[in-house]
Amino acid sequence: GLSLRAARASQRQAEADREVTQAVNAFLLEDLIAAADPRRGGDQSVTLIDALNDATENLGDRFAAAPRSEAAIRAALGEIYSTLNDFPRATENTRRALDLTPGGDPALRFDRLNALAVLHMDLDEFDEATAALDEADSLLTGDRSDQWTRRRLEVRGNRGRLLYKTGDSEAALAEYRFVHDEGKRRLPPGDDLTLAAGGA
Repeated sequence: GLSLRAARASQRQAEADREVTQAVNAFLLEDLIAAADPRRGGDQSVTLIDALNDATENLGDRFAAAPRSEAAIRAALGEIYSTLNDFPRATENTRRALDLTPGGDPALRFDRLNALAVLHMDLDEFDEATAALDEADSLLTGDRSDQWTRRRLEVRGNRGRLLYKTGDSEAALAEYRFVHDEGKRRLPPGDDLTLAAGGA
């Protein structure tokens, strides 16, 4: 019956998720670390950033048949490049992750849109940041789960940041207050989203 079908679908999803995780780990360990590790036949003079850039070049070919895996790796690369302050590469990889994320996975699309909006703000690309936040907003209809409540507040917090960066500090403050007050009411105590908005 239905429950058996649901169980099978859930098992397929778990297997697909495991495949994606394995692909990300293999990419990080084999392509990246090995390239700069002389004990594994790599070249000691290769910096991890060089290895990262080289590995990123061939991603599309390597994962042509596994778009979910490529999307997960691109999203991880977006975060890595962001911590390296290489916002153009971070944006490019996050955009690619988003392009590879199906509409049937709204939570994942939302998270990648939100990450993209932040990166566009880091590059002072405010129209693009607005477009990404608007699209993220459009995915927020209807779902009342706690995860989506947090996502709603993330978008509002990012709108606050965007308003602040474009010079409207009063409107920005109103967004931060909203995130702080709603976060205190709806999120677990000490959630970093609420704390960040409170310190803004």
